[in-house]
Amino acid sequence: DDEIVRDGAITHLAYFLEQLHLPARESYLPVMIEVIETADETNWRVRESIASQLPAFSKMFTPPATFSVVVSVLFRLLHDEISIVRRKACKCCGLLINRLAQEEDVDWSQQLCNRLVGLSRMPTYQRRLTFVHVCESLIFQVSK
Repeated sequence: DDEIVRDGAITHLAYFLEQLHLPARESYLPVMIEVIETADETNWRVRESIASQLPAFSKMFTPPATFSVVVSVLFRLLHDEISIVRRKACKCCGLLINRLAQEEDVDWSQQLCNRLVGLSRMPTYQRRLTFVHVCESLIFQVSK
């Protein structure tokens, strides 16, 4: 029963956090990191659920929190061993770039782009293919 409740809470984490005021919302960021770090390697559906919610996460936090936590979670999921987790994580890259570009004093969007481009230079085919999927999502999401 505990596992069912945990999975249900994770599945609806973005919806739950959207209902909170920003300071309370950001206090839950360590929980999101903990969920990713403690997810059982055999239970890839938990990581897929978090990856599916990344587009919502990219909009609901301040740019500093987005850069420090959401981008870290993104890269953890982009390096996942399960293809569907990586593909779903790719879908939020453009949204994150747009969100981070709103912060004019810091070049977080450029730093994110540099890290994403780094995927193209990885030694494994799997990581380079992830870069291709990231580029595919960027075509439709990045503001000019």
